Amino acid sequence: MTNRKKLSAGCNERLAVLRKYWPGADTAFKMSRDQFKGKGVAMDDILDAMVAAITARNDLTSIPDKVERDAEGLKMEIVFASNL
Repeated sequence: MTNRKKLSAGCNERLAVLRKYWPGADTAFKMSRDQFKGKGVAMDDILDAMVAAITARNDLTSIPDKVERDAEGLKMEIVFASNL
């Protein structure tokens, strides 16, 4: 990514990537933005939630094969779409 996700340009960059995996990404983003307007939910929060939703799909792959956990018990892995 060229721009920070908190900037409009960064948001647009990320939406362009999300469209590859979620044809309705623009609509979902706009609906969420309108629904949470004035409630302290930033554009990048919505983008993060959308990425998390896509990542939860079953057709994604993660590396390494044996995933380690950090001091907080969180998995340290990279998750990606293997069908690209």
